[in-house]
Amino acid sequence: MKIFFYSSFLALFLFSSFTKDTHRNLLLKSGPVFTLNLTGVKSPTAKIRIGFYKPTDKFPEVGKASIIKIMNPEKAGSISLNFTDIPAGHYALAMYQDMNGDEKLNKNFIGYPKEPFGFSRNFKPKLSAPKFEDCEIIFDETHTSFTVNLIN
Repeated sequence: MKIFFYSSFLALFLFSSFTKDTHRNLLLKSGPVFTLNLTGVKSPTAKIRIGFYKPTDKFPEVGKASIIKIMNPEKAGSISLNFTDIPAGHYALAMYQDMNGDEKLNKNFIGYPKEPFGFSRNFKPKLSAPKFEDCEIIFDETHTSFTVNLIN
């Protein structure tokens, strides 16, 4: 009977000390949520391929990013994507919507993309691909939401 009493008391103590603040602190320790707002999404079914490049990666080469995400937008126009597994840090983002599903960024004869594409900081290339510094963003507890307008 004493064992039951002590174990019940211990369980009650443990559960009562687990407050909302403790729960909130545990959630915060997992890191901030990275929110990417995209405009100019052409198709609800064509996948969007997003590269999260670190300063040491070969930006903006397709497939050379530290983190690559492939998302199904589920609607055209403007969408919001939330990522819970992106570590805080400095990134440059490059993305495109794979309209024909061939898993490549299709380009015309002079090398300009034929599919919707975009970069962080809404960099618009003129005569050459951007440098990391042109598109660099800082993702941390205070900078969690970013917007990219896809260029069609």
